[in-house]
Amino acid sequence: RDDLLAAWEWAREHHPALTATLAITLDPLLVTQGPEELHRRVLLETLALTTLEPSLRIDLLLSLGRVDAIRGRFREALGPFEQALRLAQANEADSRIGWSHAFLCFTLRPLGRYDEARAHGLRALELAKTTRDHRLVAMGEQALGRLAHAEGDLNLAKAAQARAQAAAVL
Repeated sequence: RDDLLAAWEWAREHHPALTATLAITLDPLLVTQGPEELHRRVLLETLALTTLEPSLRIDLLLSLGRVDAIRGRFREALGPFEQALRLAQANEADSRIGWSHAFLCFTLRPLGRYDEARAHGLRALELAKTTRDHRLVAMGEQALGRLAHAEGDLNLAKAAQARAQAAAVL
């Protein structure tokens, strides 16, 4: 983590095109090894770069939303996830559109916005099947399973979780 962080700092000053790739590489390490303030700083400072390719900006926005969602700050997570979705749709990036929908499904459920969450989850699944992204299928099924559980439909929740597990194995 420290070596990648030093490389990110160097790239920010000397090679801006590399900065986003390093920030995305750092993301899973900062989720587990934090601290949160450092994670947020890396993402926000990288997002401030004006020369980012749309695909990298989308990935960074999804990462930023996850920083809040993981910590239960779902309202705060909505903004980055919605921005990522709009940017992905504008750039016709089907896989990233699907991931944005899946994260929105996860985020809207705890806010009690079940109908919106379901619509996003179903759209994520539709795109996952179109793009043959088994990880996205697993995430979409898991998000919809949690939604079904929140609504009290345990049979539907159990079936969705089984489908999520089966997709994750692929």
